[in-house]
Parts: sequence; C-alpha cells; structure tokens
Amino acid sequence: IPKGYHIASSDKDFIWLRKDNPKTNIISNIWIHSQTYLSTEQFNKKNLIALRDSLGKVHVEGSRPQSFMATETLYDPDYKIVKEVPYTIATKGLWTMVNDFLGGPYTAYAILDEEKQRIIYAEGFIYCPGERKRAHIFELEAILSGLELN
Repeated sequence: IPKGYHIASSDKDFIWLRKDNPKTNIISNIWIHSQTYLSTEQFNKKNLIALRDSLGKVHVEGSRPQSFMATETLYDPDYKIVKEVPYTIATKGLWTMVNDFLGGPYTAYAILDEEKQRIIYAEGFIYCPGERKRAHIFELEAILSGLELN
C-alpha cells in the first residue's frame, strides 16, 4: 500500500483505503473485494457494474438521507480484457452519488484467482472537485496494475 493511505473501512471480504488531502480537497480511494468464483458470467460488463454498485451502496453513504455511490449511467463504462493469465478485465467510468451531488472517475480490475476459485475486484476512484483528474486516476491505475495474487 502506498504511503499516505489509511483504512477507511474493512470487513471479511472488503477493504477500503483512503488518502485525504484536505488542503487541495483531493480524496484518493482504493477498494479491494473478494468473492467466490462461480461462473464466467461474473466477468461480463453488466455483472461487474452490478458488483461495483452493490459495494458502493453498502460502503459509501453520502451526506444526504438515502444517498450512496453508484456507477454514472449517462456514459457507458469502458470494458476490456487486459490479461489472459491471470484472467483480468479492466473497467473505467464515472461514479456518482445517488440523491447527492458528488462524482468523479474510477478505474477497476476484476481478476480471476483460479487457484483459490475467487474473484478479486480492485478499484480506484477519485474525488477532487474543480481539479484535473487525469494524473490522480493514472496514479490509481499504477497502484492497481501492480497488484499480485498470493
């Protein structure tokens, strides 16, 4: 884990790491979630977005009543296979807060751990209103692309 990140939330199959920079109002976030691998259908675009949205709904509440994080549907997320071994799908898109006014970009990897028959879902998302986001999302991509299965 890079310097400056702390654990914002964790449970048995999920950890959320955060790096806050209050001076510039930039918050970098990394999620890592593990779940049992049942079928190749779990890697299709629709199911990966549903997984992302379920994590956002459970773990990221907004400041307003009944607000939570979800995938922004105005723009279709990018989806592609980036590795065959281990089988890895990359998705990129935008997130929004349902019933609130926050949003930003995200980048994610779904990785098949064949040995343990599980899927590792790792995502980085950024919140930095009024700032250029490209360098921050590139930093998160670099962190996530360095993940290795044990």
